[in-house]
Amino acid sequence: MSHPSKQCYCPDYVHRLKSLRRKISILLLSASFLFPPSIVSREIMDGNDEIDLQELADMSLEELSKVEIWVTTASKKPEKLWEAASAVYVITQEDIRRSAATTIPDLLRMVPGLFVGNVDSSTWIVGTRGLANEYAVDLLVLIDGRQVNFLGWGGTFWNIQDYPLEDIERIEIIRGPGGTLWGTNSGNGVINIITKHAKDTQGGLVSGIAGTDLYKGVFRYGGKMGKDAHYRIYGIYKDVDSNQTADGNDSVDNWSFGKAGFRIDWTPSEQDAFTFQGDVYQDDVWFTWPGKDYPYPEFYPIKDRYIKEKEGIDLQVQWDHTFDDGSQMKWLTYYDYFSLGNDEIAKLNYDLLKTDIQYQFHPFSNHEFIVGGGYRLIADDTANGLFVTVAPQSANKQTFTAYFQDNYTIIEDKLKLSLGSHFQYSDYSGFDYQPSARLTYTPYEQYTIWASITRSAQHYYRGESETSYIFYAQDAPYGTGVIPMLDYLSYEGHADSESILSFEIGQRLQSTRNLSFDLTTFYNLIDDHCTIDTDWEHPIFYSVPIPHFKVYGYPGNNLNGETYGAELAANAQITETWKLMASYSALDIQLHRGANSNDFVFYSLESASPHHQIKVQSYLDIVKNVKLDASYYFIDEISGWGISPHGRLDVRLGWEPTERLEVSVVGTNLLDDQTHEANGMYTAYTEVERGVYAKLTYRF
Repeated sequence: MSHPSKQCYCPDYVHRLKSLRRKISILLLSASFLFPPSIVSREIMDGNDEIDLQELADMSLEELSKVEIWVTTASKKPEKLWEAASAVYVITQEDIRRSAATTIPDLLRMVPGLFVGNVDSSTWIVGTRGLANEYAVDLLVLIDGRQVNFLGWGGTFWNIQDYPLEDIERIEIIRGPGGTLWGTNSGNGVINIITKHAKDTQGGLVSGIAGTDLYKGVFRYGGKMGKDAHYRIYGIYKDVDSNQTADGNDSVDNWSFGKAGFRIDWTPSEQDAFTFQGDVYQDDVWFTWPGKDYPYPEFYPIKDRYIKEKEGIDLQVQWDHTFDDGSQMKWLTYYDYFSLGNDEIAKLNYDLLKTDIQYQFHPFSNHEFIVGGGYRLIADDTANGLFVTVAPQSANKQTFTAYFQDNYTIIEDKLKLSLGSHFQYSDYSGFDYQPSARLTYTPYEQYTIWASITRSAQHYYRGESETSYIFYAQDAPYGTGVIPMLDYLSYEGHADSESILSFEIGQRLQSTRNLSFDLTTFYNLIDDHCTIDTDWEHPIFYSVPIPHFKVYGYPGNNLNGETYGAELAANAQITETWKLMASYSALDIQLHRGANSNDFVFYSLESASPHHQIKVQSYLDIVKNVKLDASYYFIDEISGWGISPHGRLDVRLGWEPTERLEVSVVGTNLLDDQTHEANGMYTAYTEVERGVYAKLTYRF
């Protein structure tokens, strides 16, 4: 059998920039005249001990809007959100408490420019700036600095990234490249979920949710350990009902999830702080494998439903040390064990060990350096199943990283320049580099403009390098004499790294005391994106177990393209008791296959993102202890998935009869009986139903 030769279509950057100069000019012109909101009028800085969390909870909406936010994800150090040279958004604890969401991905719906959609009851697609899919490798997801992306096939299993929402301090979201400090697979963004310090979760909390499709219980208790240490333990269990199929039948994709964990914060001195964390979880999901109208028992005994089991353990330790000269060191090490699948489809077990160290210092008065490096080992073992074959079945893959960034203050409090690069060597894809340059100018206190140019790299994992999949390429009724044809996707070898060259410009304006704006425009050049090229002209005939044909597909890097758009957000304190937040985002994607490529899987992602999104959040304090909150989302047509333009409305009514007790009633997806939100690559999609639930939270 001959394999098609690998072809790479690599158009010249200069030619592509010239051919699209008009589009770039429009983006830059709009960025020069539109003024964006500072999400700066939102909440609390990292490690800020000056503002007690209970004090924040007692503040009015207007008082909360004046508390300055600091972030750590954009530069791996605390900085004012207002001055960050990135498109940063912060979901605060107030946003979490007043949201209708019961999961982290549903919380992320409010983020400007971020697309969030349910594929089925346990699967979400979360993406920004295009090319989103359930196994995307361009969005890095972290919990307290620990990467939680699935490093076997890519993507994020959002259903196992559950955490007591009351114990999340904030979620920092970077839209756009973060590779200079965070490494590969962050070319389109970074989501960093930051949990509360254990001293801020003292005492007990129980909460329960009961509704049309969800039952969930949470327990948490925190206390002291001696003079300088605090701890908390928690447990979660939930049972989620099925969605609906397009014709209104039960989709039978129900699932259940249980998780328990702990966090210990120990501060033995003013210069040292240690954090120890760990979790254990179990997840059981029913799902339907798509594209099997006519099963052939000779190949495998296919069933209507399969159960996808996930279980895992994670442990991490972090040490922060401040030296006498003010320089700082951070060391983070964590271990993950993860198991996925079942004996029929395939089963994967992997162990991950990662350690990172970072040093921050000021060699000169106007220069701040951040340097760091790390090591990661993934050891996996796979049991091949009916649909998926991995060879070799066991492998050890190593990754070595190093990075630096110089933050240069050119004019104090006005002009700053950041230059840096990330370097990585991986057994998956060899050597990658990711340089960036970022400039921030604050001519006066209420206005900031920033710009950046960044090169990012995305590499692919075992699922795209040493794995084969079987799909039905032709459905034919069993026993009719028609020879079945199977689509056999064979990753013999692997695709090389993909690169993204990103240009961004953004502005933030506090136009009045109660009104702010934030605008970001971006243009990305994508080169060497992964493709699957199928040799349809040369099917291979096999006589056993029954006569059949196989059509082989092979990985390559034959896709290039451009993504460009704008993200505008506004934040208005209408009255002392009413706050509105709104955003609009526009996105266009142009992909180009190489001359010898017939890929349709990744090429189809060109039409798998909405061109326009509108989001509105309203927080209204009816009286001091009664709050009415609403979120509206408009999603434009997603033609590649057959999804029409649609809106979603979530409403929450909350009542706090005492400081310890809170009761809320929530309605979700209220505008439609059921909604088609997203399609999966290997999972049959279902539709999200209208939902109603009640929640009770008690603190003791």
